Amino acid sequence: MKKKKWIISIIFFVIFIVGAFIFLQIYRHSSPEITELSISTSVTEDNKPVNPTDTFYDEKTDIFVSGRIAHITKTIVKIELRWNGQNFGNYPKTKEISANQYPNNYFSFKLSKNGINTIYWPVGDYELKIYPEGDRNPIKPKVKFKVLEKKNGKEVTKEEKEEIEAWILQSDLNEYGDPKDTIYAGGTPLFNEATGETIDRFQYILSQHPERPWMKD
Repeated sequence: MKKKKWIISIIFFVIFIVGAFIFLQIYRHSSPEITELSISTSVTEDNKPVNPTDTFYDEKTDIFVSGRIAHITKTIVKIELRWNGQNFGNYPKTKEISANQYPNNYFSFKLSKNGINTIYWPVGDYELKIYPEGDRNPIKPKVKFKVLEKKNGKEVTKEEKEEIEAWILQSDLNEYGDPKDTIYAGGTPLFNEATGETIDRFQYILSQHPERPWMKD
């Protein structure tokens, strides 16, 4: 009798496992889903990424997010963007996605900071997650990328120089973007006594503030 009860228990357990698996598969293939998530500097007319990458540089760059939506007529997606482990800009935020807006269910949009679509991206490691709002799946679609310092060819435009000067005045800093009581060896941070090299004032400021705080949010 005990053996019979034991066999019946195993049968019920197997039925439960199989039923749960079938339910999860049906739920998965009927609930909103985002796949093929990637980032790039441009997208095609049908929202597919052009040369997806995970590496960018600290310059004025458009970063596009693209992906594919499934089982969605219209939904609100939550967008999380983290920089060096902390929330970046005005993230997390939400965006409405409607399947009717996108051919073949591919979508794309620019990443932005506080509504500005083209910004200087601070050097560091980024993690982007996009998922339907209310999604309880602990594993969220995500993509990681990094922004590196551009070693050569970095130029500061006339417009940015004006923004730097305004930022210095507003922040009550010295002409090098440092606190006014800063003391430098040789009287200036622009001359390297060890190498005999002199750098441009704006390049020095940029090296000290790669996040470009003078850029308006």
